[in-house]
Amino acid sequence: MLRYFWKVKAITPSNSFCTGIFLKLKDLGVSATFLDQAKSSQHTSKHLEDIERHLKGNTFTSKKTGNLLIGLATKLTPTLEKEKLKLAEYVVGESINTNAELEKALTYVKHQAIKQSAVDWIDFESHMGIGKKVHDEKVIQEIADCLESLKPGLKQEILISDKKY
Repeated sequence: MLRYFWKVKAITPSNSFCTGIFLKLKDLGVSATFLDQAKSSQHTSKHLEDIERHLKGNTFTSKKTGNLLIGLATKLTPTLEKEKLKLAEYVVGESINTNAELEKALTYVKHQAIKQSAVDWIDFESHMGIGKKVHDEKVIQEIADCLESLKPGLKQEILISDKKY
């Protein structure tokens, strides 16, 4: 009796799950090129899957969040991997809103992880400016005070420059 063996690529729950993540990201408008790069890396796909499972599906709510989470997943080094879920919470919670903030957060966490075994998240929030409220009136007053302090010097410079002409 002959036995036939076919090569069948099984769709594992993980493969199916990741496909769902990438479809969500595509629907949100994340760049196809960016998605293709993320899909091609098993590490990135695994990180995105871990993040999605940890946050119970409340992960990819906007294009910006999707882009930042892919950015996070692609930049994880072995030093940063154990903190990925906490960092993802800050991205999804919109405490990290830009690539520059993500880079700042990754740099801080990396340095803290190297210096000590655990990251002090209260210090992290302080370093990142998370939870600090800045009122428009305060900003306007600071600018006005700064301009006021420059006034005498500006008047002097104008007088000097008038004499040159």
